[in-house]
Amino acid sequence: MNALKFAIPLVILIFHNQAFADIFSVSGTSNIFASGSATIPPGAGDGTVPPSFSFAPANNLVLRFSSVTGSVGADVNFPTQTNGPDGGIYNGNIGTNVNSTAGISGIIHTNFNMFLAGVFLSSLPPTIAPVRLSFSQPEDFLTLSPQLGQSFFIGDGRTDTGSLP
Repeated sequence: MNALKFAIPLVILIFHNQAFADIFSVSGTSNIFASGSATIPPGAGDGTVPPSFSFAPANNLVLRFSSVTGSVGADVNFPTQTNGPDGGIYNGNIGTNVNSTAGISGIIHTNFNMFLAGVFLSSLPPTIAPVRLSFSQPEDFLTLSPQLGQSFFIGDGRTDTGSLP
């Protein structure tokens, strides 16, 4: 069985019904299209390679983001203008519309930008990106089952009402 790689800016992973947690600290410069790679792929823009977490795939495995914290900003001229993990409206720009690159899908969010996102990968390099997922507020989904190579919204890991899925 191949190990899945999970590469995102996240803080804590908790597998449902297992006593396992891990802590990640990820730079706001992480480029999701470099997930699973040693370098930024051609055409994927700037940034840094995000950390990844590997685990054995299994039926009914649930990955929970129980404590995601931090903030990110994109303009050194306005260092106090930042967004938390759920994203926000940055510098008057509303929404996100990122195209797919290097076999990893882009992502759409109709309301926010600069939010925490993730992607699952197999041990093989991604080749053909799946369809981009589209999110809009509220982000009250209790479950999400993205395909391999399909970027997805994580935010703070909670529903808009503050509960864990």
